[in-house]
Amino acid sequence: MQFPELQYAFPYRTVSLSGSQSIAYSDEGSGKDILLFIHGLASYIPAWRKNVAVLNKTFRCICIDLPGYGKSTAGEHSGNISFYAEVLAEFILTMKLHNVTLVGHSMGGHLAIGLTLIHPELVNNLILLAPAGFEDFTGDESLLLKRAFTADTFITADEIQIRNSFAGNFFRMPLDTEPMIQDRLAMRNWKNFHAHANVVANSLYGMLDDPVLNRLSLIDQKTLVIYGENDTLIPHPVLHNKMTTAAIAYSGVAQFQKATLIFIKKCGHFLQFEKPDEINLLIRDFMI
Repeated sequence: MQFPELQYAFPYRTVSLSGSQSIAYSDEGSGKDILLFIHGLASYIPAWRKNVAVLNKTFRCICIDLPGYGKSTAGEHSGNISFYAEVLAEFILTMKLHNVTLVGHSMGGHLAIGLTLIHPELVNNLILLAPAGFEDFTGDESLLLKRAFTADTFITADEIQIRNSFAGNFFRMPLDTEPMIQDRLAMRNWKNFHAHANVVANSLYGMLDDPVLNRLSLIDQKTLVIYGENDTLIPHPVLHNKMTTAAIAYSGVAQFQKATLIFIKKCGHFLQFEKPDEINLLIRDFMI
């Protein structure tokens, strides 16, 4: 596993897949409908704890660590969207999951879209929270982003930069973000940290190299898209500083066959953690 030093305050299991992959997951609740939660870039299962604690009373809630994250496969990988999609597909099939709704945050939203495009038969519905993939980057812009964010950028970040990075995800950062910040600070001294940093960088490059915006019209699953009105990460604050979150959101949602768009007031990018009560209610209403 990538981070054996990491302590989770909840039960989790691992399942072995092909190619020496292993996926760590929490599995709580029951019911015919399954919510499969996919975390964002440089995140992990605990990002969903405020949601699972409520939604597991109505649905079976499965949260995973993606390969190279948390308690899942150690080491590095390409970060390609197709790689993640095949791992997710194999996880669903190995676990014999049916009636699956993908719940993806940020990069997890991009991956949920990628899986749905490649294996639509495995996905009932989509719930996309501040999804990456709606914002269009030119070739030159992609190169700039790759040069600006590397594994070394992630490795050399000091405590002030790390805390500022977390704060940038919120309109008002909740006090209970601190345990996640402490995990991020501690991992700098863990044996697989450099491998994880390469996975994070590769995952960003994978999204840039495999845009999905021009293929969203192929998705016929019922889709719920939610953005925070005060998201400062989408659109990119430097490259697209004349765009708005709303413009990006509306342009993406318009491509789907069956999608609903909702905005959360006084909320940033990490909306399921900042406004869990509103997000949980919206997910429940969407699923019922």
